[in-house]
Amino acid sequence: MLYREKILLQCDYASHLLADSLTVTSCKKKDNLILLAQLVACDWLLETRTSLWEDSVDNGLKTPVSNSILTAFQADLLSLRSIAEHVPCALPRVFLYDATSRLMAGAAPVRTQQLLDRSLRQRHSKTSIICGKSDKNQQEMGGERQHAAALYMACKHLPGPLLSSPGERAGMLFEAAKTLERIGDKKSLQDCYKLMKALGTNAANT
Repeated sequence: MLYREKILLQCDYASHLLADSLTVTSCKKKDNLILLAQLVACDWLLETRTSLWEDSVDNGLKTPVSNSILTAFQADLLSLRSIAEHVPCALPRVFLYDATSRLMAGAAPVRTQQLLDRSLRQRHSKTSIICGKSDKNQQEMGGERQHAAALYMACKHLPGPLLSSPGERAGMLFEAAKTLERIGDKKSLQDCYKLMKALGTNAANT
């Protein structure tokens, strides 16, 4: 628990620095490299906070989370929204982390499902000039990772009746696992396999 709290404190400190950076750059001409660096930093923060929450859920934590944790997450989400105004390829991340925020808050699942669906649909949206200037392989890998994350979050946290058929969850997890295997995200792949086994699907053995 102490280790987790230290990570959260570091995240909070980095979050304040990012917010300060966004405030300063909002008054200046947009620099594409700075925008992309801010996007990477914000994504790391939200991914780290999500990972810590997922670990807590696996250890028996019930939603909603504490106000301080949710407020910090939503502050980073607000920073991501600000960045996405200038970096359109970040929009799927906004939908994904907005859905995550709702899951952490224990909000009604229907809207959460809609946000995850939008994240999946936006994956192949047209890139902007800014997005096009980033490394193509890194951009595609980031999109693949978030596509898999959206599938995983839907399968793990959404009620079964929201999925259209009994086999849909297994198919989504299989797609997520194949994607994670392709991009080499071993930790997330193992989490996906664990969920497959917990849900009784044989996709892990496919």
